Amino acid sequence: MFVALLCLSWQGGAQSRWCPEPTNKLVNDYGNVLSDHQLQRLEHRLVAFDDSTSNQILVVITPSLHDCEIMDLGTRIGTEWGVGQKDLKNGVVILIKSKQNDDDYGDVAILPGYGLEGALPDVFHPFICHLTYHFSLKQFIKYDESE
Repeated sequence: MFVALLCLSWQGGAQSRWCPEPTNKLVNDYGNVLSDHQLQRLEHRLVAFDDSTSNQILVVITPSLHDCEIMDLGTRIGTEWGVGQKDLKNGVVILIKSKQNDDDYGDVAILPGYGLEGALPDVFHPFICHLTYHFSLKQFIKYDESE
C-alpha cells in the first residue's frame, strides 16, 4: 500500500512540473522583453541558421521559472519541444529568465544537445552568459540590427 501511494505521489509530482507548450517558433518571449521587430528579426536569423546548418537554436524568455531550476527547465523544454534533429541531437536551448524588479535577478542557461557539445563546450557557456548580462538582450539585438 505504501509503495502504491509513493508511486502515485511521485507520478503526480512529475506531471505537475511546468513546461511551456511547444510552438513552431524559435523565439518565444513570454516576458515581453523584445519588441515585435526584435522578435521577428531574431526569429528570421535563427530560421536562416537552422536552414544553413541544420543545427537549431531555440530561445525562450520567461518572467518566471515556476519553481523549477533553470537547467532542469531548459532540458525539459529541449526534450518536450524536440529541439534539433532527434538522430543528430543538434539543438540548443537558450533559456532566459528575465529580471522583473529590483529585488529579482535574471538568469540564463545554454543547453546544447549531445551532438553539439563539441562545438559548444561548457567552458564557453559562462562567457556567453556574462555577455548576455553585461549587455542586455535588448541592447544586443538593437545593436545587431545595424547589420
